[in-house]
Amino acid sequence: MQIDNPDEILDLVNAEDKVIGTILREEVPRLTENKKGFVRAVGVFLINNKNEIWIPTRSLNKKLLPGAYDFSAAGHVTSGQSYIDAAVQETTEELNIQLEPESFKLVGKLAPLNNVPYFNYIFTVSYNNTPEFNKDDFSKGEWVSAQEIIIKIENGHPAKQVILPSVSFLA
Repeated sequence: MQIDNPDEILDLVNAEDKVIGTILREEVPRLTENKKGFVRAVGVFLINNKNEIWIPTRSLNKKLLPGAYDFSAAGHVTSGQSYIDAAVQETTEELNIQLEPESFKLVGKLAPLNNVPYFNYIFTVSYNNTPEFNKDDFSKGEWVSAQEIIIKIENGHPAKQVILPSVSFLA
């Protein structure tokens, strides 16, 4: 498994999410400065039969947003990879869950917002077991309703910027 691989090659896309070139992952933070394009990412939420989301807390060893809420699984879409294939890959790597693409339901798309240069496709997966998550990615996780997550974030719980609008697709 590759964790935070700065040499990972990503597709560079325009405002219509059309490929215009490639970029190294380590160059992504500079996209907000030079306004030269965007990259692609996926977020996956596990949803149980009580309609609760498995929401993890990022590992305290993470460079960005340690201790913040995150997707159940998330990651960059590498160059030439589809959104759905990235969702399958990230679910396997971060949650140790092997699923077929048909298991994923697209629930929303987020255009780049608040200087975060990503197009995000948001997926859900029906899943009732607590995953055996990768400890390099997450320190813990809990099953919580979408409304509870929204309230906790609004009351100050740290979260990736895209978590609130993404969870709102499910509220």
